[in-house]
Amino acid sequence: MIINDNDSYYGANALFSTLLKASPDGTTVGPYLADSFEHNADYTDFTFHLNPNAKFCDGSPITSEDVLYSWTRAIPSDPVGWMFPAGIKMDAPDPLTFHFSLPEPNVAMPDWTTLWGMMVVSKKYAESAGQAALNDKPLGSGPFCLASWEQGSKITLERNPNFWLKDSSGKTLPYVDKVEWSIVPDANSRVLKLQAGEVDIAEDIPANQVDALKGVDGIDVKTTPLMGTGTVLLNMSKFSDPKVRQAVNYAVDKDSLIQIVLAGLGTPAYSFLSLGKYSTDDYGYHFDLDKAKELMAQSSTPNGFDVEYLSKAGDPVASQIGVVLKDQLAKIGINLTLTELEGGAYAERRSSGKFEMVYKLGTLDIFDSSENLNFDVNTAGFTNWQKVDPDAPAVWALAQKAAANPNEAERAQQFNELQKLYMAAPPMLPLFNPLNAWATSSKVQGYGFQPTGTRPFDLTYLQP
Repeated sequence: MIINDNDSYYGANALFSTLLKASPDGTTVGPYLADSFEHNADYTDFTFHLNPNAKFCDGSPITSEDVLYSWTRAIPSDPVGWMFPAGIKMDAPDPLTFHFSLPEPNVAMPDWTTLWGMMVVSKKYAESAGQAALNDKPLGSGPFCLASWEQGSKITLERNPNFWLKDSSGKTLPYVDKVEWSIVPDANSRVLKLQAGEVDIAEDIPANQVDALKGVDGIDVKTTPLMGTGTVLLNMSKFSDPKVRQAVNYAVDKDSLIQIVLAGLGTPAYSFLSLGKYSTDDYGYHFDLDKAKELMAQSSTPNGFDVEYLSKAGDPVASQIGVVLKDQLAKIGINLTLTELEGGAYAERRSSGKFEMVYKLGTLDIFDSSENLNFDVNTAGFTNWQKVDPDAPAVWALAQKAAANPNEAERAQQFNELQKLYMAAPPMLPLFNPLNAWATSSKVQGYGFQPTGTRPFDLTYLQP
């Protein structure tokens, strides 16, 4: 299975196990493929002890050789290689023990072992079946097995009869025997299918339909915070002046934007850390149009300028944000031209830094705030901030120091200082922290989104 979009990721999350798994609230990690683990004092040496009952969907045992094989093949991969610390050394001293060492401390490494790039595949199956079979007919190591996959249409999962985890009462998971996961891109169609009884769960409900659905008999609607931030990246080709970046952040009325774009399903964002472990609102920008005008008047472009706002075609949130920003930023002399591009063209321009303003929704896959530091601080979202702002190297140095510090009190202080420095004139415009929103038939129990956006079926069941 090639994990190249959210649907394939969520499917893979049900099919494959990792050494550890996140708790339902996303703030801690606990046993999964590994029953236990230990590390040294400076977080450079880790040993994981595998559950002896862990088995693949074909009943073969999952061993440390499978973990070693899976991680070794993943490290050179472009999509997931960034998840593995540079210089990692791994070995499998016995079938149930997996060990690795790092050249630098990594306090968040237990959290990182829950990421999709570290999912475990069968070494024997991979070597005998080949890459094509791994993509089309993967052998699962998680709670479900792949029954069929109609790419872009439907994923059908069946219960792994060999799954080893149990609930608090000792009952083997998962509860349901089968999950049919239809991929319906249109949000309104998902809602209609739920109302018609064609599906039991409708994910990612449009914000403007949440309140209406709450009044429908037989349907339950839930919302939970997402550890993510809706952000507009500011390229230094137009925003090299710190005063302009500050002005833009002051000029946006986030509360108004959240009401217009998200129907109120979100909270204003005041940090780039996406509600992670060390996120603080202390250094964010609150709406102050007079202050924004004052900063623009002091800037290198007191009369304003024209700028292109880039969004992905078919993304109504990104499109509406552009409309709102066009109105609000015009008040400080910044005139937006709104451009929508199809997926491939949009991705190419965004990843190559060929944009002036571009919307992105970034999420944390782990609770620890270190995950997105490379993107947000080192590459700064391809905005060229690190090449233009003289303070950028020091900010990145502090980010690396904070990520590696095993002293929790010092680490928390360093992340606080990092946000203070970064938010002084950020290369982005943090707008909001959105909510997850989904609806189910009232007979669905035990289902829910985690703060990272994942939606496991392990504890889901249907009431008669």
